[in-house]
Amino acid sequence: MQRFACLRIVALLGLVLFVFVGSALAGGKRVAFVVGNGAYVNVPALQNPKHDAEGVSQSLRKVGFEVVTAIDLDRPAFDKALEQFIRSLRGADISLFYYAGHGIEVGGDNRIIPVDAKLEVPADLEIETVSIKTIMLFMQSNSKAQLIYLDACRDNPFRQNAFLIGADEKALNAGKGLAAQPGSVGSLVAYATEPGSVALDGDGKNSPFTEAVLRHSFIENVDVQQSLMLVTQDVWKATNKKQRPWSNVTLVEPVFLNGLLVKNEGPTVEVDAQTKKVKDLSAVASVVHGKNVTLGAGEQPLLDQAALGETSAAVKVTISKLPESGTLTLAGEVLAEGAQIDVGLMADVKFEPAPVVGSGKARVELALMSSDGKATPLVAESDVVLNPCDAHAAEPLDLQGTSKGLLPNEIDPESAIAACKAAAADYPDVPRFLYQWGRAELANKNIDEANRLFALAEEAGHIRAIYQLGYNAQHGVGVAVDLAAANARFKTAAERGDPYGLLAYGRNLVRGRGVESDIKLGMVYLNRAVEMGHTYAMNELGALYSGSDFVKANPKRAVRFYEASMARGDIYGIRNMGLAYLNGNGVDKDPATALALFKRASDGGHPSAPTDIGILYFNGKGVAKDLDEAVKWYELGAERGSVAAAKNLGWIFSNGPKDHRDLAKAVRYTALAAGLDVFDREKDLRSLLAAFPDKAKSNAVKHLIKTVGPDGVETASNLDETLILLSRKAWMKRNPRFDLF
Repeated sequence: MQRFACLRIVALLGLVLFVFVGSALAGGKRVAFVVGNGAYVNVPALQNPKHDAEGVSQSLRKVGFEVVTAIDLDRPAFDKALEQFIRSLRGADISLFYYAGHGIEVGGDNRIIPVDAKLEVPADLEIETVSIKTIMLFMQSNSKAQLIYLDACRDNPFRQNAFLIGADEKALNAGKGLAAQPGSVGSLVAYATEPGSVALDGDGKNSPFTEAVLRHSFIENVDVQQSLMLVTQDVWKATNKKQRPWSNVTLVEPVFLNGLLVKNEGPTVEVDAQTKKVKDLSAVASVVHGKNVTLGAGEQPLLDQAALGETSAAVKVTISKLPESGTLTLAGEVLAEGAQIDVGLMADVKFEPAPVVGSGKARVELALMSSDGKATPLVAESDVVLNPCDAHAAEPLDLQGTSKGLLPNEIDPESAIAACKAAAADYPDVPRFLYQWGRAELANKNIDEANRLFALAEEAGHIRAIYQLGYNAQHGVGVAVDLAAANARFKTAAERGDPYGLLAYGRNLVRGRGVESDIKLGMVYLNRAVEMGHTYAMNELGALYSGSDFVKANPKRAVRFYEASMARGDIYGIRNMGLAYLNGNGVDKDPATALALFKRASDGGHPSAPTDIGILYFNGKGVAKDLDEAVKWYELGAERGSVAAAKNLGWIFSNGPKDHRDLAKAVRYTALAAGLDVFDREKDLRSLLAAFPDKAKSNAVKHLIKTVGPDGVETASNLDETLILLSRKAWMKRNPRFDLF
């Protein structure tokens, strides 16, 4: 049975083991990402991918892989699975990616298709699919060897056949099947069939290719290239010579999926430590509880010797079943199911939990083996816990993090500082805790201390700290504005895959902000951030396509990015869709819907949405005109860092109706607008400020000095610049949520 011209591309990336002459990289960390997409909503479903993914996941887990399995996920859910895989990759010797489902090639780029994809219009490709190249880049930069197995549809089953990618203004046609995917040195890319050909489903629950992979790839001490030859022979025969798997291999040493099984073939004897007599294993508890294991703190002891009582080291322990997730190791070597070790070494067995959100238990099923071949079952359990620092100060999309994360305004500074200070002391080798401590200090308005901690975290290798220091340099948070220094850090963070770094550097490249403009490269970075589920990047691309000087305007394309952001609950996408409805840009004009979206975004903390609402009330657009209501919303917007809100308030308090005029407020808000305008976009702010009487400005300076305190007082070359400087400092002291401004 043919899967309507469906090429199945499988890239098994990972759980391979380098074996060198005389020695082997035999115990390194191995991580796999297994994806099966079959329950498609908008095209005919595929029957095999679910079973293929389940079978591959189970086989990989048994031989010691940390496996992230994603079956029949829509795009937002897939974002989370991809994030978990990337978090798990850090420090891996082998990484593996397996994909079964629909795939598409456009412009030489192969992309996997989540089950909710529609691909109805040219702009849908970037929103609804994920490039295999993006996944491979993370594997290449975080592991020593990569295996990619692609079992994906070759033909495009969707109605749309021409798609937009990046800054290209012309839609590119989808190719027939997938393009050959080059790999870096130390990789294997295996396809279910050769380029330009069609793969078959077969009549069983697995595709012919996956069935052969499962049959041959997990044989003990058979390397992946040998197994692929056997897979090829099986598939060629099973399909009556209609399908021949194809691969691109740059491995420099043999690699084994199952080469780590440690066995003791000698007699197994249990001896009492004191009497030297055979010990009765029935006295050992059936369940033993070990130490708590902290997420994201590396390998940690699973049990101590006391948990097993006085059982002699001569007793052998067999690993009957591994934990559902995480990696079990002994002396740095990964333990697979079936491995046998001396019971005396159990105290040296370590466990590294998978970086999944939340906590749970690590449950290992063991068997104590007697000399007569009988096995006494034993379950070892440890609680997997989230460190309080991660609970109180983790950041979203931190690829070295362990939890969903909090926005800055969601951090409780007192509890977060205490938790992270303790975590940094307990785990001095985990720079994430230094970084999160810095976030807590920033929320507590201790900017200098926050920057000190960010610098320490950067030095220790925390990637998001690199971005944060770049952000602070770009926005003048505790340091002078320095776009060159900011871009240097953004570039480093982007090259290391940080979603925020990709956004920041991509945006600055496109806009030529502090760096030579490179629109094409900037769009590549922005789209890569989108593929990782970064809603800020979705909104940046939406803004560019909505109407800018950098790419050709395409409002409908912009709306698709905003809708993708909204689907993930992002306040920026919600606000941007409000603007689209307000202006009829890409959608029909609807001020009432715009107002509802603005209020929804404002409730979520959006900095500019209150200003949008204020404008509607000021102009009576979509709502009855109400100046007092407008002022209320403008004041909220100014406090959240909106230049426009502060400028509008300056105008109202100086030029509005007499009952609203207040010269002191007019000066303060105009100065605040200039202080917030770090990119000098509003060219008339300084002339507006200069027009106010010196006496009013001097009084405003005195007011601001009280706000910043004597230790925070700074002066500039003239009264106006001093006023601007103090206005910004006062605002920064009141508002720790710099990520929004």
